[in-house]
Amino acid sequence: IISEWIGTFLIHESMLDSVIFARDRWLARDGILLPDRATLYLAGLAAEQQAADLEDWKDFYGLNFSALSAAWKHVAAQQCASHDALLTSEAMLLDIDLYRISAAEQEFEVAWALEVLPHRRGQPMHALASWFTLGFFNASQQRCSGCSTANVTQLSTHPEKPCTHWAQTFFFLDEEMAATSCEGRTIVARDSTIPRDLRIRIAVTGRSELSFRIVGAEM
Repeated sequence: IISEWIGTFLIHESMLDSVIFARDRWLARDGILLPDRATLYLAGLAAEQQAADLEDWKDFYGLNFSALSAAWKHVAAQQCASHDALLTSEAMLLDIDLYRISAAEQEFEVAWALEVLPHRRGQPMHALASWFTLGFFNASQQRCSGCSTANVTQLSTHPEKPCTHWAQTFFFLDEEMAATSCEGRTIVARDSTIPRDLRIRIAVTGRSELSFRIVGAEM
């Protein structure tokens, strides 16, 4: 089964559900799935220009749309990070083995810890950002005899890689903070009214919890 089910934040749009259904109903015992592995990450990011864009809402051709700016900050933004924007190490949010994942596991809560990069300590951090990797013939090698000779390959949407149409997903902090090592948790749930959309809650230890939506089109 070959499927391009990937969305923003890896699992937005709930398209993986169809692959899981097809896998459980039709995949042969020695059949393979491509991609067969997917991993979602989170890190701290400098996003000075993107954060500055929020200020433009206060004077847009003489009109003040700052009320919309406040709402926009709660919509996770699909954007490409600037070069050398990472301020911290990465934390894994979700690791998907396509042969084992269930639909229910796409809703989850995970604790994480980020280590500040030594040369970026104290620099302004404007957002947390997520990206993902896709593996091909990764999990499959233990499944079928012919897969052992296949080339294991990976597609990455890492901020330092050429930007793809998935870009990265930005979660802007309510206020910028000095880059430092930090801990927190992320809670991911499907929207109760639009299941293809996601509700994301992010809590950084010592700061107020932030809530975001990942929607089909940015506000």
